[in-house]
Amino acid sequence: MSIKNRLVSIFGIDALEFINHSKNYITADLFSTGLSFLSIPIITRLLPPEEYGIVSIFTSIILIFTVLFGLNTPGSVNRYYYEAKNDVKSFLISNLLFLLIFSIFSILIITLFFQNLLVSFFQVNYNIIFIGFIISVISAIIALYMAYLQAQKNSKIQATLSVLRNSLTLALAIILIIILNQNKYMGRLYAQLIITIVFGIYILVKLLKIDKYTFDWAHIRYSLIFGLPLMVHSLSGYILSSFDRVVISQLSGLKATGIYSFAYNVAILMSVIVMGMNKSWTPIFYEKYEKGEHDSLRALLVKYSNYTYLFAVVLILFSKELAMIMANKNYQMGLSIIPLIVLSYVFVFLYSIYGLFAFLKKKTILVSMNTLLAGFLNVGLNYWLIPIYGYMVAALTTLVSYIMLFVLHYINTKYILKENLFNVFSLLKNIYLVFLALLIFYMVEYKIEYYILGITIKVICVTIIAFILLKNKTKS
Repeated sequence: MSIKNRLVSIFGIDALEFINHSKNYITADLFSTGLSFLSIPIITRLLPPEEYGIVSIFTSIILIFTVLFGLNTPGSVNRYYYEAKNDVKSFLISNLLFLLIFSIFSILIITLFFQNLLVSFFQVNYNIIFIGFIISVISAIIALYMAYLQAQKNSKIQATLSVLRNSLTLALAIILIIILNQNKYMGRLYAQLIITIVFGIYILVKLLKIDKYTFDWAHIRYSLIFGLPLMVHSLSGYILSSFDRVVISQLSGLKATGIYSFAYNVAILMSVIVMGMNKSWTPIFYEKYEKGEHDSLRALLVKYSNYTYLFAVVLILFSKELAMIMANKNYQMGLSIIPLIVLSYVFVFLYSIYGLFAFLKKKTILVSMNTLLAGFLNVGLNYWLIPIYGYMVAALTTLVSYIMLFVLHYINTKYILKENLFNVFSLLKNIYLVFLALLIFYMVEYKIEYYILGITIKVICVTIIAFILLKNKTKS
């Protein structure tokens, strides 16, 4: 308790709560992302390239149809929780039953009328697509429960469930792939199906226990008004974050795609940090905004942004060392683009801050429009610039697209929603340190021949930047 009291006196109770929940989310996301990344050399040695491609398409099917079958209703849980805490259990049950009915009806319609179209589009057997449908429906229900845990700030249980699901899926997949004599890729599909069903049953029981079996159309209407406009946002976000690899594969070949994807996987550590912090920030933001604790929110955001900038600085400066640990020299060509992708995730953090106001005001159509515009910009720039400058430019087009997304969300918040809670200059005051780290990285990488000298310079820079970002805490 004395240690905890000391930490409270240094950081403040709000920041300490924020850090505690961020730690849980980041640990779970980092573990799951790391596990997924480390599984790549295992799975690729067990499957030939053609079957590994089927697994990749299967993953895309799940990502797309989880959004379509889920109707983005999980996103409405956080907002509703802080409007009517006493009624949130009935809200969950109503949405759960509606999603089940809607999904079963949708799968039936697709199977009867659009089966051949989907087989032609995805170039896989419809049985594979159908398995993806089942996983997508259950994943949407799991996401509903996860959103409820997040609203309750129950980050420990949410993180534990996430880690267990990913770990068990990978372990079972490896076992089934080894056991199967033919069509080994089905081992990966069966593993995800089995584990998802097990977790789905567990969560279904938990949801049905929390209240009576009530169904209220008002709850469905609330979720649809909130969630439907965000479907465009979610699908556009998928294009924004993943379509560059499709374009690279089309224009530069699979080897280039592999090198770029590796660089992205190194930089995705920044995504884990940003998303983990965002999961903690969202319920805190809603709660304090509703209570009118605006000064507290502004103070906490300064700390939040400084933590994010510091993580980005460390990852940028030591991205070479990370790349050297994670892969052999065949992948080192992608080293130079890792810092740009890390910087892109900094702007993901920035646009998320202002994007929350659209959720708060239930103007989610603005979020979808912004993401759609940024997605189109990213696709257009990739098709235009990759043939001229090569596939590495895709990292720069990604950065430009996320900067545009941040600017659009800021304009919406300030001039359309008329919200001036967060001063953009205060938020961006220390971002120059991230750009400084970017400059130092390229100078050390291309101008300094002695590795020890380069490492020394980077360690000194991180120390100085950390002191600048955390100087108020250091004084305390």
